[in-house]
Amino acid sequence: MPRGDLDFAEQAAGAIVAEQLGGRLVGVDIPGACDGVHDFDIELTDGRHVALEVTSAGVEDLEALKRVALEPVREEPTLGYHWWLSLPMDSSIRVKPLTANVGPHLEVLEQYGIEQVRTRDALPHAGDAAEAARAIFALGADRATRLDPKPGEVARLMASLHGGAGSDFDSMNDLVAESAQKKVKKLLEAPGDEKHLFVWIRSSAAGAELAIATLPAPEDTPPLPGGIDVVWVGTGAARTGARFERLLRLCPPGAWETIAPHTRVALRLGRGINAGSALPVRAAPPD
Repeated sequence: MPRGDLDFAEQAAGAIVAEQLGGRLVGVDIPGACDGVHDFDIELTDGRHVALEVTSAGVEDLEALKRVALEPVREEPTLGYHWWLSLPMDSSIRVKPLTANVGPHLEVLEQYGIEQVRTRDALPHAGDAAEAARAIFALGADRATRLDPKPGEVARLMASLHGGAGSDFDSMNDLVAESAQKKVKKLLEAPGDEKHLFVWIRSSAAGAELAIATLPAPEDTPPLPGGIDVVWVGTGAARTGARFERLLRLCPPGAWETIAPHTRVALRLGRGINAGSALPVRAAPPD
């Protein structure tokens, strides 16, 4: 997306915070804005301003795996059949070697008429086929299934992800701390009475996402650089189109708190915010 075009997740986060604070949302990082500006200002009813920066955080190696699973299928003209690969949510899997090298091993399975191999099953009896299965598993897939193509179709390679996750607030705090370090310069340079950071937790951070969804707010908090007054953490908007599934707020040196939908909160330094509806994003007026 071109710089200055606020995407759906950014606009959703801005609308959430503006609604929570009862303020008016003003887009700052819009086409024509200077490099390095924060995403939004929120104008409060008492005349104060909040500078808001929005980001998202996940496990980058798993993001690469997700792109493989979600991208258009890869044609493999040397194969005679479509193949579906099942990949665990494991950040140690290297995507490029997997897609570049799995084809010849699938060819061997086809030569022996093998329709499926899985890590939990016995290896094929034929030596070459057994070696091919081991190689597929070593590349990261735990299942490869042959699918019949329609007449005239070129053979294709498809993938999907699977795997559960444990609840993990430590990883959430780590992601927040990392995001804060990356974004604090923007917020320090932004004018405003308070500086807020909003972090969307992406689904690749499954442990953090599950903890937010199922557990009370954690007692432990992340180390934050000076200059960030409030951190918001949300899940869900990028997938569902909803405003948010879960929302946490941290006002250092306080603790995390869970924010219920449509529950407004007052600024830590403020004397209370009058109720009011969040307004659509509008461009900041020219100087």
